[in-house]
Amino acid sequence: MSTTPTVLDGPALWSAQAHMPSVLGRQLVIERGEGSYLHTTDGRRLFDGTAGLWHANIGHGHPALAEAAHAQMLKLETYHIFARFANDQALTLAERLAGLSPIDDPKVILNSGGSDAIDVACKLARRHWQREGRPTKTIILSREHAYHGLHAYGTSIAGLDFNREGYGTDSLVPETARVPVHDADAIARTIADLGAQNIAVRTGCRPVREGRPAPHARFPACRTRN
Repeated sequence: MSTTPTVLDGPALWSAQAHMPSVLGRQLVIERGEGSYLHTTDGRRLFDGTAGLWHANIGHGHPALAEAAHAQMLKLETYHIFARFANDQALTLAERLAGLSPIDDPKVILNSGGSDAIDVACKLARRHWQREGRPTKTIILSREHAYHGLHAYGTSIAGLDFNREGYGTDSLVPETARVPVHDADAIARTIADLGAQNIAVRTGCRPVREGRPAPHARFPACRTRN
């Protein structure tokens, strides 16, 4: 009988972002953080170069953040913003974000993470064209090698084949297609084949994070076809 551990022998926690058979017995278990460093349960001290996943950018164990969270949780730990309800902190945060936006009179929809935001953005793009009386514009066009989260829409528009495989169809949401990253002619051909009248939005046609340039200058099809 084999003594090799199986996935079912591992902990109850499974990561949606890991191939569990590959990480079994090799997981780094973090127990605390100090500033830019993390400490594992087996005694290692690691530099947190990614700041968690970019969401701990002021460092770990920050006293002011802990004090602010403690004070807020004593006052109101959470409350939803469904229907007529709102809470004062959500309103304050939305106004602050709106003030940072380059858009005139922006509105803010708060979500619990990037995958939620992608789902909302794709649905808004499709909803926009329905409201404009152009019901055929339903296709979300995205780039090869792009990552957009793990919800149904994010998985579908991802340019990562291994994220889309195994569900019985090419995409969980069928009205999606992918184009090369740096081939303007291929992008134009894809738009022509699909029909610009059928495309709701092409992701990546706006400036993106980490200082990368917007593709408008290189990909005129992004701005001229409607």
